[in-house]
Amino acid sequence: MRSTTIARSLILLVTSITLGTTTTLAASPQPFMTGAQWIGLSESGEAGKEAAAAYVAGYVDGIQSAEATARKKRFCVPDDITELELADIVAKYVAGKSVFRQMGAPFVIDGALKDVYRC
Repeated sequence: MRSTTIARSLILLVTSITLGTTTTLAASPQPFMTGAQWIGLSESGEAGKEAAAAYVAGYVDGIQSAEATARKKRFCVPDDITELELADIVAKYVAGKSVFRQMGAPFVIDGALKDVYRC
C-alpha cells in the first residue's frame, strides 16, 4: 500500500513539473517532509545530516529510475558526488530562499539539483 502511495506521489511530482504547472498543497498529497523539516533534520547532528543526505539520495534515485527511458533529464548529477555533498547543495539552496521552507522537501531538492546540475 505504501509503495503505491509513493509511486503516485512521484508520478504527480514528475507530471506537475514536466508540464510546468503547479498544484496547490490542498490538491496534492502532503509531502513526507517540508523544506523546514529537512533543514531541521540536516542540522540536528551527524546522524541527522546523514539521514537528510539519504533522503536526497532516495529522491535522486527515484527521479533517475522514473526517467530511465526519458529523452530529457531533470538534472544530471555526476557519478562521483556523495550523498553528503548533495545534502550540502540542498542546504545552501534552502538557506538562500526561506520561502522553500514551507514547501515539500522533494520540490526543494528538485530545485536545488536543477539549479546546480542542469543537463
